[in-house]
Amino acid sequence: MPILLGPVVHSPESMLKSLNAGVNAKCPNAAALMNISLTNPKNVKSNKEYTVSNNKNIENLRKELRLPASKTDRILLYSKDSQLAKALGNSANIKKAVMDWKSGKIKDKDGNRKFKFVVVANDNKDIKRAINGCTLTGLKENPDGSVTGYVYDVYNFDSNFNDMTSGSKDLSFPNKVACWLQKHGILHNYQLLVPITIKFDKNS
Repeated sequence: MPILLGPVVHSPESMLKSLNAGVNAKCPNAAALMNISLTNPKNVKSNKEYTVSNNKNIENLRKELRLPASKTDRILLYSKDSQLAKALGNSANIKKAVMDWKSGKIKDKDGNRKFKFVVVANDNKDIKRAINGCTLTGLKENPDGSVTGYVYDVYNFDSNFNDMTSGSKDLSFPNKVACWLQKHGILHNYQLLVPITIKFDKNS
């Protein structure tokens, strides 16, 4: 139901997006993901940053990347040139994890390099708010020394998440608000699949 403030009618969605713009003013990727989540899914359209899809349409890719089952059918397939892909490709934490994988430190029970594994991307405030915990999957080494693969995550909020500091700010209250919005169907969950390229020296 629209809310009348003076001469202007504001929808709850537009008001929440305005709040998001303030809370994530210096976190462009976090702000963009929250805006998508606050938008009615029927109004979220494919663009140059991502393609809107569902589990059935990418069934073969899901199998190839060994993606886990998801309660939400909505998935955003990001472009390799998207802002989120560039940010994740430059994440120090992700680069360190990929380097460890490349050097054989991240192995499965048979001693082979793992096909997928979890990493925490929290080396800056924007990436922490946007992604934080995620899965790296489908990593491949290239002749130029780079590694390509995918970051997979589900954009949702967990009321039990307790690492709620970002710099000097405590994010417990915004997280509680997001959990409430999620519970009441105002904030919509999405799977995110982001192709990344991690560049290394050929000899590294």
